[in-house]
Amino acid sequence: GALLAVAFLPLTHDIAVPTRLEGRVQRIVAAPADGYLKAVHVRAGDEVKAGQLLAEMADEDLLLERRRWEAEVAKHETAYADAMARADRAALVLAESRAAEARAQLALADQQLARTHLTAPFDALVIAGDLSQQLAAPLRRGDLLFTLTPSRELRVMLQVDERDAASVRAGARGSLTLSAMPEQRFALEVERVLPVARVDGARNVFEAQARLLPGAGDANAALRPGMQGVAQVQAGRAPLIWLATHRLIDWLRLQWWTWLG
Repeated sequence: GALLAVAFLPLTHDIAVPTRLEGRVQRIVAAPADGYLKAVHVRAGDEVKAGQLLAEMADEDLLLERRRWEAEVAKHETAYADAMARADRAALVLAESRAAEARAQLALADQQLARTHLTAPFDALVIAGDLSQQLAAPLRRGDLLFTLTPSRELRVMLQVDERDAASVRAGARGSLTLSAMPEQRFALEVERVLPVARVDGARNVFEAQARLLPGAGDANAALRPGMQGVAQVQAGRAPLIWLATHRLIDWLRLQWWTWLG
């Protein structure tokens, strides 16, 4: 009787899941055009201010292009002045249109030159991007250079095994321990479970997003995006015998269905 009482004693069912920390909001800085990397001023882990220079792309060809269009503007303005002095209306209109086209090309060259200097759009922490070993490397338009997070507000991404996906729901609470800070416990609350699975090694996982609850004090200031750990998520209460045997029973059910249908 005592053994049966213990076997059916309801206990808290906690699910252990691997986790990682991410910035709650992230922005990328990409190469604005094809070119070459000229200089890098920051790397992952640096804090930057709005407008701070992150990297520079080679601009020699664009400078030559700008000088060429400056010369074209001067040339057509001179032709415009000569046509006005001669009162040649046809030449005046032609010179004016060509000068306007050259000015537009000059403005475009100025914009392209400005875009070779990549700056931070806001105060941020650089969480990805170490290009110090890639100087003079060719870049294609859209290549990812840096990833920035505009604040230290973090989110916890839980990698829930598909066998436990039905047990982890929005609003569930738990605690987190990080590999870098094993002595600390951080309370968390699940915000949402993403409905799409992805393959992680040899298993399918569903990612769940959680937020850290206040109360860790100064320990929160030491948290950084990219840290990994393990979270224990509460999934209700269940009898001790079920907690000890449900994995085996589920496996036997699957094998029975596979072989006998």
